[in-house]
Amino acid sequence: DAVSAEKHHFFDIMVRVAQLLYSKAPFNKRLATIAGRFEQLLKHFEPHYFKIFGVNIIDDCDFVIKGVPKITGLNPGRGSTEGGYEITVFGGNYCEKRGVYAKFQNPHQKNSQVAVVKCTSIKTRSITITAPTMKADSVFVEVNLVAGLYHVLVSRVLNIAVEVSNDKREYSVTDPPIRFLYEDPFPQMKLPEALQSKLLKMFVTCCTQGDRYNTRYLVKEKWRKFKTEHDIKEPTQTFPDPDDEDNVIVEEDPYFQDVAEMHDYNKQQLTIDFSGFLRCVIRISAEKDNPQILGDLEHLAAQGDKYVGLGLVEQIVEQEDEVTAAKAAIKLIQKRTISSLDVYCGPVLCASVLERPGFFTGHNLQQYKGRKHKFVTYTQHDLHTESRIVNHINMAESYEHLLSRLMLDGFELACGADPKSRKPAGRCWTIHYGGKKIGALWDYEGQFSNLEWQPTDVDACHDSLTMCVYKPDSDIHFVTCFICFTKATGIKHMRQLLTNKGYSLVTVLYKL
Repeated sequence: DAVSAEKHHFFDIMVRVAQLLYSKAPFNKRLATIAGRFEQLLKHFEPHYFKIFGVNIIDDCDFVIKGVPKITGLNPGRGSTEGGYEITVFGGNYCEKRGVYAKFQNPHQKNSQVAVVKCTSIKTRSITITAPTMKADSVFVEVNLVAGLYHVLVSRVLNIAVEVSNDKREYSVTDPPIRFLYEDPFPQMKLPEALQSKLLKMFVTCCTQGDRYNTRYLVKEKWRKFKTEHDIKEPTQTFPDPDDEDNVIVEEDPYFQDVAEMHDYNKQQLTIDFSGFLRCVIRISAEKDNPQILGDLEHLAAQGDKYVGLGLVEQIVEQEDEVTAAKAAIKLIQKRTISSLDVYCGPVLCASVLERPGFFTGHNLQQYKGRKHKFVTYTQHDLHTESRIVNHINMAESYEHLLSRLMLDGFELACGADPKSRKPAGRCWTIHYGGKKIGALWDYEGQFSNLEWQPTDVDACHDSLTMCVYKPDSDIHFVTCFICFTKATGIKHMRQLLTNKGYSLVTVLYKL
């Protein structure tokens, strides 16, 4: 401000006078040190300074070098791009007399916006600044499903780093940087049911291309094909190449990349669900200079009227409800406290293994009599596979390692059951999806389980089926197989349900 400028001018004159006078011999001999000369200088000028500015000169001088201040947080952490509101910056090592400066900038971003403001108040562990005006540089889209309808919140945003300095030259460096979010929200939108249904038809059509059983997840290649078919322009983004400073990486699908996840459908590549699909197409529309989001969505949906019928969409919604109900039912299953699994060679029950220290029980196991194993209790049911299984137990380092070795050797696993119910031998199938084995099925009375837990004797039972899925209970294959298990009236119906879901069944025989 004007007063500060006048003070700086006064000090500039004062220093020049000191340089001129104190270079003379009489002053050099009398005031040998720099500190002594400066102290004498302040005494000479103090009355003149007070007369001009109304304060003591010593109150405007700071003789302590604080160095670079620290920053630990901001309150609030977000606000409008118009600025003008107060932000409290928490930290320390602030220079109280000279003032502290805050810089808004993304230092590693080319052509980043920059704003430097001086604090309005200083405390020991915080300063107060006035937020500068900034311009949003991207769009954030939030999609929430409420009572069957998608509610959309769109904002123009700028996520920018904040640094502080005592001298406007050296600024704090925080890793990760402390950031402030500028945002200008659009009015909240609720997608009309008819529009939502049309967009869902379009999404399902894209997902099922080349994979008729996939109705829920969209891979990047299909997203690109969708953009080409509907003339949708997604701006590219460039990033520094971490392996080559002179090179940049161009991302052709940045919006897809921002929302994509490793879903249960395909853990080999990133995919988006319908919510992510909506976020991408809405963000592309919102990036325009004069966005008409609902109008753009209606135009896009009109192009999809030629696609799948409404009946399929209703079917997909029913499937989503069925999956939600199945997940809730799975959580209610009472689980055994000790893992208990039966080992099969095809349809033949070969052994039982419990995850607890114990002994070996069988016909030809005299050498193990009285010897307690450190993590497994073993019961033999089949003489011909005994040596193979015992060898795996001796080589395994843990119970999980034992299960892995048994499966690699061609054995199948299922929830422990009464051995008497496994005679005479029935039939066994392994269950496959996309060329990968995900479980096994028997036409014995039994239970539904996986390798991580088994139900108690009264839960997840069936009078003509036994099934084990080699996936965690959060996996979509586990949930889908559980739905089939609860619906099936018998082994024939069960095989038909699995086939309709896109699974293939391979008959497994008893082989030595």
